[in-house]
Formats: sequence, C-alpha cells, structure tokens
Amino acid sequence: MKEHEVERKTYNEHYRRYRDQMVTPSPEILKARLAPFQLDPSHIAAIPPLTVCDLDRTLRLHSNRRFEPEIVQVEQYVHSVSPVSLDHLKELVGVPNRVHEYRVRMKEPCSCTSSRAVRMHDLPQQGGFRFDRLPPEARVAVRDLSYNLVYGWVDADQTKRPPYAAVADYVLERVKKLPVFIGNDLVVCPDQTVSFSGFAAVYFTNVLVVGTGKIFLGDHTKLHAHQIKHI
Repeated sequence: MKEHEVERKTYNEHYRRYRDQMVTPSPEILKARLAPFQLDPSHIAAIPPLTVCDLDRTLRLHSNRRFEPEIVQVEQYVHSVSPVSLDHLKELVGVPNRVHEYRVRMKEPCSCTSSRAVRMHDLPQQGGFRFDRLPPEARVAVRDLSYNLVYGWVDADQTKRPPYAAVADYVLERVKKLPVFIGNDLVVCPDQTVSFSGFAAVYFTNVLVVGTGKIFLGDHTKLHAHQIKHI
C-alpha cells in the first residue's frame, strides 16, 4: 500500500469518530449553497472529507494548488468562479444585501464592516477606465467605493447610474476568475491547525473544530458552511 493511501485510511478513521456530529442538508439547500460556486451537489458528493489530525505542522492550503504537507489530492478541491453580477460577487466574498435586510428587520446591531467615506467628486464618471492611469485621488475613491459595494448595502438602481455603474463594472472586471476551495466536511483535531491562503472563498458542508484545533483564513477569504461547530 502506498504511503498516501495509508495516510488517507488513517484520516478516514479519524473522520468516522466524529461522523455523528455532521449534519446532512436537503438536496435543495445544498444546491442553493453551491449555486454561487457554480457547482452542483453531485460534484461535492465525490469529494472525500478533509480531516486534519496527527500532523506535526500546520496544514497549509494555497490557491496556487500547492498543499503542504501533501496529504490530499489538490485538484479535486480547488476551482475558479466567474461572478456574473455584483450580487453574485457579494454572495461569494462580501456581505449580501439580504444579510443587511435581515439585521434591519430583526433590529440587530450591524456587525458588518463600517462603510468608507468616499470622495464622490474624484470618481470617474465613465466605465472602461484604466485604474493605473487614474490620478492618485481618483484611485483612492475607486478603492473606497469598491469596498462599500462589496461589503455594504447596495441599491440596485443606484449602481445603474454614474459614477456607481463605472466602479461596479470595474469591480467585476477585476474578479473574472476567483480561486475557491470546495470541500465536503472539514474536521480539525485538537492541537492541529489548517490555513487557507489566496482563496476568495472556502466552502464546506460541515466544519468541526475539536478542542484546541484552529483555522486560519487569508486576508479577504470568506468561509461558507452549512454548519460550523466547535466541540
């Protein structure tokens, strides 16, 4: 038996220990959760669980398809997504409008990132601009409004008018292919650490962190899951 096959058998045994902690979403819910990733449930059903146990160092998962140590086959987990709209992008990496609406309806305090002040008069009015050719003050304004569009409330009618339309088009042009990590279930055992770097988003049906296990996400990496549980 090859070394990686022995390792896979060991990790499967660890996974079975925690199998009763997992939940199975209905096919309809799973389909809805995977839709932003442009995948269907049949794809994820074939992916083995990722169990981080008995490692003597951090498991580092990179968007450049390099895993350290190489305990799993990388190709089955790493994909790219092409956002088709600003709403789609917000579902993947930002804060969807529905989240803001829910917080307002439930009178919850907003825990989302604060909006940035934007110098509107510095924004380009027409789309198709070259960011690197803009004056410094315009680049700052574009960055600030781009941030607000992804993480804040977005008025659909407003984004059809300049300068919002120009910046929204710029944002979508910048994210034609987003690297994402798609897994089935993730188990992080005590004293183990897993790190995701360079991914725009990470998806697992179940995320189970046991005891002192840890998960680190890179800058601007959003974790999606049907269940996240710490035991």
